[in-house]
Amino acid sequence: MQIYKATRPDGTDFHTGTINYAQSLGQFIEITDYDLPEVGSCGKGIHVSPTAIQSIQFCNHAYHPWRFFEGTIEEADIIAKDKDKLRVKRVKLLNELSLEDIFGQDLR
Repeated sequence: MQIYKATRPDGTDFHTGTINYAQSLGQFIEITDYDLPEVGSCGKGIHVSPTAIQSIQFCNHAYHPWRFFEGTIEEADIIAKDKDKLRVKRVKLLNELSLEDIFGQDLR
């Protein structure tokens, strides 16, 4: 399943700043200390979105410019989900996306 992740300019997650997605391209990121599914989609885990545009709503406006990554997950790695995001325990990052990749070349 394709997923998308938005990050701080240094490639780390907005909430903790401890997972560096930029340094993990082509690799798996996996966590073992995650909240149980009953906590819901906002618990401890790796938060990703089903589309790049959906990931924008989780960006912290204190950090610019944002970076966007595309990856894949296995269904078995989903801990919890809602309509806008998934909380997973493992993700493989494939590449970094530009704003033109997300919005098209007419973005100016």
